[in-house]
Amino acid sequence: MNMTSERFQVRHLDSGLEILHLVDPSSDIAAIQLWMKVGSFDEKEHESGMAHLMEHMLFKGTSKREVGAIAGDIEAAGGDINAWTSYDETVYHLVVPVEETALGLDVLSDAAMNALLDPDEIEREKEVVLEEIRRSNDSPSKKAQDWLFSEMYGEHPYARPILGTMESVSSFTRQDMLSFFRSHYVPSRALLVISGGPDKKPLEDASEFFAPWKGDDTKRTPPPGANPPTTPGCKIVGLPSTEGYLFLAFQAPSAFEDIVVEADLLATVLGQGESSRLSREIKRGRCVANDAYSFAFTPRDKGLLVCGLTFPPEQAGQAVDALGQEIRRLLDQGISSSELAKARRMIESEIVFQDETAEGRARKAGYYSGILENPGLEEKYLKRLASVTPDNVMQAAFDVFTPDSFKMAVALPKDTAGKFSEEQLLGRVRSLVNGAGAHKGKPVEINRPDDNIIQTNAGHGVQTLVQVDKTAPLVSMRLVMPGGLLYEDHRTNGFHSLVSSLLTRGSATRSGDSLAIAVESIGGALGGFSGRNSIGLRGEFLASSLAEGMSMLAECLLTPSFEEAETENEKRRILEAIRHREDNPARKAFRIFEQELYGSHPFSMDVLGTMQSISNMTSGGLMQAYGEVLKRPVTLAVVGDVDPVQVQDLAASLAEKRPPAVESEKPVTKRPTREPGRRRERREFLEREQSHVILGFEGVRIFDRERYELEILAGILGGQSGRLFLDLRDKRSLAYAVSAFSLEAMDPGYFALYLACAPDKVDQAIHGLEEHVERLVTESVSEDELSRVKRFLVGNHLIERQKASTRAAQLAFDVAYGLGPMESFDYKDRIEAVSSESLLQAARKILAPDRSVLAVLGPGKETGPGKEQVEKSVRDEEEK
Repeated sequence: MNMTSERFQVRHLDSGLEILHLVDPSSDIAAIQLWMKVGSFDEKEHESGMAHLMEHMLFKGTSKREVGAIAGDIEAAGGDINAWTSYDETVYHLVVPVEETALGLDVLSDAAMNALLDPDEIEREKEVVLEEIRRSNDSPSKKAQDWLFSEMYGEHPYARPILGTMESVSSFTRQDMLSFFRSHYVPSRALLVISGGPDKKPLEDASEFFAPWKGDDTKRTPPPGANPPTTPGCKIVGLPSTEGYLFLAFQAPSAFEDIVVEADLLATVLGQGESSRLSREIKRGRCVANDAYSFAFTPRDKGLLVCGLTFPPEQAGQAVDALGQEIRRLLDQGISSSELAKARRMIESEIVFQDETAEGRARKAGYYSGILENPGLEEKYLKRLASVTPDNVMQAAFDVFTPDSFKMAVALPKDTAGKFSEEQLLGRVRSLVNGAGAHKGKPVEINRPDDNIIQTNAGHGVQTLVQVDKTAPLVSMRLVMPGGLLYEDHRTNGFHSLVSSLLTRGSATRSGDSLAIAVESIGGALGGFSGRNSIGLRGEFLASSLAEGMSMLAECLLTPSFEEAETENEKRRILEAIRHREDNPARKAFRIFEQELYGSHPFSMDVLGTMQSISNMTSGGLMQAYGEVLKRPVTLAVVGDVDPVQVQDLAASLAEKRPPAVESEKPVTKRPTREPGRRRERREFLEREQSHVILGFEGVRIFDRERYELEILAGILGGQSGRLFLDLRDKRSLAYAVSAFSLEAMDPGYFALYLACAPDKVDQAIHGLEEHVERLVTESVSEDELSRVKRFLVGNHLIERQKASTRAAQLAFDVAYGLGPMESFDYKDRIEAVSSESLLQAARKILAPDRSVLAVLGPGKETGPGKEQVEKSVRDEEEK
């Protein structure tokens, strides 16, 4: 059977496999996704985690491809392959240059039809998944969410964690896996989506590659219907954390119900975006939470509307009260037409941005056609979104926020958890929601882009770069100035980060909330950023809102208010973020590594700053110091469906309103000192289930051509077909997470290998990392491996550049850092110029033992200088 439309083609094979091709002859990229209608929903209780383990096993060798070859073939072609498992689906997805579409189809069909499920590989991969579970168990918020889902769904499959448990995963046998595979991995339970490529050929190739796939025509069990809880419940979990986490859940509609639109709008009004009620009132108004949000989880069966807070642990009571009061206020007062219009615009904007890439379009098609099995539901959703009224949304709110069917989970530090009563917290929410809404809430009132870059000098030190891209009606902006860690010392540490967060929190003419409402009302997003070398603003808007978006960006840049209340609120949020670093062990491990590597150099500091430096900053001091920042040169890049002349006129207007730029010299910094022939090492204790190991080396600067050699070396080690993954993860089962990367900056960055493993495997892990470094400095990389990594890097570069936001960022940073506007366009040539000889030379120079630093975080004893000693040595060096 064949059906053709202007937008897509559909074919059903005799086996029951459905193939959907989204035709785009002009696309350079093809996204191919195999949507299997099997997820944790389809597991029996003793099979918990099997769908996720099966996702791993399909990449673990077939009758014609050995372990690692599936990812290797795709990465060698310049593509990327991965998978995810959720409650309702397992999806195997890849993106490749369009000319490699047939290879992508060959790989996915081979995995689906010919997975070996080798018993030894199953045992090894079980160890990897157990590490993934340990990592999840080390997350306080994840532990609380697991309890929440368990309580909300009871006996329903959604109650069980997608990863499974240590006990269930450990018990799986090959026979269990084979039985699950034969029952669920059949063509009648699959949808193949191809996005990109010309008419006919991808569909014909797909039909040929998947023709041999056979299996019983099994129908998926319909959702049983989740029974809502009949009584409210609360659980306080005491964990080794420094932050408090709260999740409050009510039952919401499934994706099939008409009112799913109202649920999405309700969640958006309540807790999506900086101008949402929870963010405005709880995070910035009452200042009792560091983050406040809500989201609608709407799967095939009944969903959830979840409100979440992170907060200082001692403020648990106030946080619960504030959340309950905001829900009651919504039910009592309703929502206004303007709130609804803003929320509608935000959802519309998100839908449009999904259409920007081939993989985004494929994912949307796979979800509606595969999981919901009704492509017409997207159009139905959009029509209802356009017509829904405040009364419709409020009726949904009354149905959702009922006082007898919610569950609340609170994760607190162990020494704080006992100070709060579950019954007391439960009663606070129930009393606030009960009786609310007595009045039933009356509302309160392109052609494909070429590589031509238009670069102009707008005056007053403002450079403008424009690239027209009519692929989608969007525009992305990046404005960059020199700044960041490189311009800070221990007294001013965190200044640029704090300033960047305040740039969009009020101007000379608008408050922070008013500004957020204005931005989100036109379907846009505007925010500040700061890093090691720069500070700036990012904006994403619909093309029709270019002038308004550019005006708001200029307003935030030129007239930020640094209003005292906003400044104190943002300081509090950052201080809490600094305080709870231990809740992210991987991040903490890298902080230890950077402190040991950089010594007194600014890069040893955290971008957020320290408790002391942030506490000492004032609104007036920020305003005065920002006046000097504003004199630095500005680089503005705009990419999208725009008129270049209009952009240049808007940029010229911005330039006229700012002070003339003063050429800023990069601060003089001290390079890290090294003791010849000796590796520096530091280990710190943390009460967690996993250990984190980082072996790193002083790297290169942005300007150094060796950055491309290091990028290839990271590609050789990292990725699913990289040496670390195939050896330490697949073969030795030492870790779930392994990676390698090179970070460059205006001053030397670093090259690092990272691994997370069980505490009793740390010594093996370190030895394994050392073995792979030794191999890089003693052996030449083969031409086949070098070619594979080059194709992977170039292909991924092309894939990333589908997004206008990526190209705008690359243009802005490259020009701001002095590399020129064509640096990212010349990426392929730079990578191709690397040889096995230059790789070996770079490895011997960069990966020398006396350049190395080892950092280990996890259960065990500390060695080397502690954090306080390191920070003191930094201050002492700067004061000399």
